[in-house]
Amino acid sequence: MCGQSRRASKNAEGSPATHPITPLAFAGVVITLLLRQRQLRLQGTELSRTSAAHVRQLHIELQRMAIESDKLARVWGAEDVDAFKRNAYVNLILSDWEMQWTEGLLTENQVRTLLKKYFSLDPFRSFWQNSQEHRKAMAADDAGRRFHDMAERAWAGG
Repeated sequence: MCGQSRRASKNAEGSPATHPITPLAFAGVVITLLLRQRQLRLQGTELSRTSAAHVRQLHIELQRMAIESDKLARVWGAEDVDAFKRNAYVNLILSDWEMQWTEGLLTENQVRTLLKKYFSLDPFRSFWQNSQEHRKAMAADDAGRRFHDMAERAWAGG
């Protein structure tokens, strides 16, 4: 370098100078990290929702296959295939309403109206009588438990 030596810059005491981070730069780093954390949290939530949607779709597909095939209905232990098919169909309907409720696509009033109307019909009443404990135990969150509480009241005639 043409005889020039590189020297580290030094402060007043003769020690190598440090370059302190400015408050503005520090704030920028903190904001960037917070935004990245929020983005990752949102991605995790979206991934969880996508996984749940895939599981629901698989459940629907398995039920549909059993409804369409007497042999597959028997795999589920169905002795009365027609009753099994009715129950599987009612289960799909209730699962759809529950999903719509938990996703905010149905209001509480809409859910109550549907449950009141259809729980007056024998296929729904019979299904709920035989499956209410299992379905309630499978509720994944507070919204699911709330749906089942509304179904219980409709089934009881309330």
